[in-house]
Amino acid sequence: MRRFLPAILVFAAIAAMLIVIEARPQFPDPDSFYHAKMALIVRDQGFIHQLPWLQYTVLATDYVDYHLGYHLLLVPFVTLFDPLVGMKVSAGLFGLIAFYALYRFLKWMKAPHPEILVGLAVLSSSFLHRMSLPRAPALSVAILLWCTYALIDRRPWMITASAAVYVWFYYGWPLLIPLTMAVLVADLMLARLEEQKMSFWHSLSSVARRQRRSIGQLLLGVVIGLVVNPYFPNNIFATARDVFKLAVVNYHQVIPVGMEWYPTTPEDFLVASPFLVVFFAISCALLLAVAATQKEVPRRAQMFSLFTVMLLSGGFFVLTLKSNRFIEYAVPFLTLAAGGLFTFWLPFFNRELLPGLRKWFSWRPGKWLVSGVVVLAVASFALTEVKNALPNKQHFTESAFAPVTEWIKQNIPQGELVFHNGWDFSLILFYLDDSHRYLVGLDPTYMYDAFRSDYDIWSDLVTGKDADVGKIITYFQSQVVVIDTRLTTDFEKNIQASGLFDAVIADGPVHLYSAK
Repeated sequence: MRRFLPAILVFAAIAAMLIVIEARPQFPDPDSFYHAKMALIVRDQGFIHQLPWLQYTVLATDYVDYHLGYHLLLVPFVTLFDPLVGMKVSAGLFGLIAFYALYRFLKWMKAPHPEILVGLAVLSSSFLHRMSLPRAPALSVAILLWCTYALIDRRPWMITASAAVYVWFYYGWPLLIPLTMAVLVADLMLARLEEQKMSFWHSLSSVARRQRRSIGQLLLGVVIGLVVNPYFPNNIFATARDVFKLAVVNYHQVIPVGMEWYPTTPEDFLVASPFLVVFFAISCALLLAVAATQKEVPRRAQMFSLFTVMLLSGGFFVLTLKSNRFIEYAVPFLTLAAGGLFTFWLPFFNRELLPGLRKWFSWRPGKWLVSGVVVLAVASFALTEVKNALPNKQHFTESAFAPVTEWIKQNIPQGELVFHNGWDFSLILFYLDDSHRYLVGLDPTYMYDAFRSDYDIWSDLVTGKDADVGKIITYFQSQVVVIDTRLTTDFEKNIQASGLFDAVIADGPVHLYSAK
């Protein structure tokens, strides 16, 4: 029992952090409302192929549920609990699963003290935030770790199963491509070290022979996930279209998109994950010392796993500089890389450095003083990380939008369009009221690409550039306007000055206007 105590304490602390985060009534973004609604729709209606509620998007007539597996998994949570409470419960559980998957991977790598390494990952506010979201990222990380382990350890049917599950769960399944490339490059690097007298092409051929079954099983899993799917074959074309536009092209320089798609900087990454980055840097430095004194050659399996996770951590770090949402992959793979390095330098540390440190800390009061300072510093930092991971948009709550949707349901004919001044919160309106239609949701790219002229008119109106708000009635054929006060006030001033609308709800964070 004593040997499991550190892991129990770490996971108890993680559970406590997740409970504190999920106990708050608000949500970090409106996407959680969309996932709750889709789980209810899957439960009650089955698989839908159109999303007519988002009228001015390509999804209105060509919808693919990229998170189908996630929505199926949510069904028990939105059924046994109030749907939004169920989202919170599922988020806490799935977050724990992600951290446990990281812990098991570290155990498999034989990394010393894996619970400490998981603790370092938890002390990344951005990563903790992503793992606590009532959305799919936590399970995506867990499945990707599972698939990475299966590829490194060459477990063919596990590779197939994890790839198929990933395709069903998350539209980020194309990440399996860089994962495969990392495995191949890592194997090739080892082959070149082992076969220095052989030609490069000979090494490449040996890698191809060694990895061909694993790659074949991975491709089989992807094909199964795509074909044994209610959205086949549209899911193939839609994924290629949307992943390219949202993740590769990323229109953040052209239109306002979700905050997760904006780039980050190395300094921001360091601030978000200081303990992990410092530990990784120390590990790299100590590895150089080990390389200078180590006579024993590490096992090939150890080197293969280390090279693979090192390549992946570097690749995901580069992707994080492009879009900060990739920190959800950069942090766990950086943790695995640090764990792999830890395995190599710990014996050297115990043999060469630890005796001197023990002598230095032989004074017992000093030992307790240092330990107390470290514990207080880590606890203080952990509390700060929880605070940073908490939702900061205070009115992404059901109660903030419920008065608006209740009035619309009672006074506006079903099927009519509701005009709104932001693309994101329409998902909350959709969750609360599916009897009306909205302009755009999930991502503004869906409207920008498919209805460019309409997007330009809508954007000019809601940003206040165009004061002719009569277009809401004449052009968009809408009799009601919902205004989220987080956004620019110029639009609301134009509404009030036009004389075309009456204020129905003008207090609180969400306002409602109706055409006269």
